[in-house]
Amino acid sequence: MKVTHSLYTLQPKDGRHARRGALLRFEFAEGIGYADCHPWESLGDLPLQHQLELLQQGRLTTLTSRSLHFARIDAKARVQGINLFEGLEVPSSQFLIPDLVRWNPNDLPNLIHMGYTHLKIKLGQDIDAEVPCLQTLLQQCELKVRLDFNNRLSKSQFESFLNRVDSQRIEFCEDPFPYDPISWREIQEQGVALALDQGSERAIQAVSSATYLIIKPAVQDESPFLSITNQKIVVTSYLDHPLGQMAAAYVAGRIMRVNPSSIVTCGLLSHSTYLENPFSMALKEGPDFVAPAGTGFGFDRWLN
Repeated sequence: MKVTHSLYTLQPKDGRHARRGALLRFEFAEGIGYADCHPWESLGDLPLQHQLELLQQGRLTTLTSRSLHFARIDAKARVQGINLFEGLEVPSSQFLIPDLVRWNPNDLPNLIHMGYTHLKIKLGQDIDAEVPCLQTLLQQCELKVRLDFNNRLSKSQFESFLNRVDSQRIEFCEDPFPYDPISWREIQEQGVALALDQGSERAIQAVSSATYLIIKPAVQDESPFLSITNQKIVVTSYLDHPLGQMAAAYVAGRIMRVNPSSIVTCGLLSHSTYLENPFSMALKEGPDFVAPAGTGFGFDRWLN
């Protein structure tokens, strides 16, 4: 098996630091497949260059093992000349607000016009500045709101936060503080639904602690989640390249096919977070998924 790569840069629209990743080209005996590699060092991933060096040595990380997995799926479909999304229903997506303080609330009517039903808002970098913005948004927003804290708070800080906002307007709070089944159950008993992202397999069947489970196919195998019956599943991208988003969308579609009652609005189409590139321009704006043209995961024009 031969592996080559092509580096890319994604520039966030809000002016934050650019993100780097690599598109991987795997030459298998049966054909060529493509996948993304987009590490997040803040979440424990090795730096990009280290990921690529290990891959050339035949050593896989959690991230590149999933890249290899999706590349094999992509290669098989390309050899057969089929698009992986043909006949596959993919859930709709939420709109991501990565920085609420910088976000312009005047954009809200346009999001509603585009058909969005859910907002996901990243919080916890400066909670005192974020709370007034959130309060204003909750007062004027008819969309369902999901909050993601990335474990930036302690339990006491999160409880203080809940006392300052109208929690009845919030669908769920994701990773408010590091997961502990007892502490999380105590929060949920107060009427606040929680969602576990980092290490979500730990809470499978623990509905009293986590009503929602987040799956990131870029670093997680979805198999343990396929038979869930009493929790809701949200599949999200890794805020990665559009090719990586297609892999997440494919997993979400598979879950929707085998366990439709478990899956809810997901976070698959995150390309609007970044400035446009040829790949993102091939995707539809808005919450509804439309597969890019081509074989496998698509994008033949730029990959082949």
